[in-house]
Amino acid sequence: MESEYEKSLEKEFEKFLEALGQYLKQERENQGFNSVLPFANILDIDVSTIGKYERGQENLTVKRLYTLLRGLAKSHDQILKFFSISHNSQKEQVSKSFSEAQELQVRTQVKKYYGQELDSHHLARIHQMLTACFNHPIKKTVLRDGLSLKTYTKHFNQCLEICIQANWIQMTKQGKRKSNDQKYFTTIEGKRLLITK
Repeated sequence: MESEYEKSLEKEFEKFLEALGQYLKQERENQGFNSVLPFANILDIDVSTIGKYERGQENLTVKRLYTLLRGLAKSHDQILKFFSISHNSQKEQVSKSFSEAQELQVRTQVKKYYGQELDSHHLARIHQMLTACFNHPIKKTVLRDGLSLKTYTKHFNQCLEICIQANWIQMTKQGKRKSNDQKYFTTIEGKRLLITK
């Protein structure tokens, strides 16, 4: 039986299930399962049940969620890490700008892999992009508009490419950059750059 408190959270919980469902669908597609059927067959879960999960129409147990995430090629450690940084507690929150240590990490990684030195404008733009894509996948146009740009500038494209190559931001449709429904989201690695403790 639900408590009064649980009942008061019903609308928020519905939104949570929808967001979780979108994440599960996105990850399934990222793994190359464009259809639910082959994924459902591997896990031995009914296709309609997975469809309900992905649409946020059915509650799922923690064990079922774990099973789905493992089926999506997430290791046990990745699942634990996902839940350890996905919430904002009093001790953890998204930073408003990179700390000195975070800035050094970004500069070092970019220099190591791309041989480029980043100026403060690049760092600020990368931080803005990671923050904009933090909570849910967004289209490139939404990202651009959110950064108060009217066009895709060379600077915008360069910073987005750095984020993608560094695996701080990923595309929902891998290998289909020009897809009309392509979206971008901050990865766990990207979120780690933004979390302050």
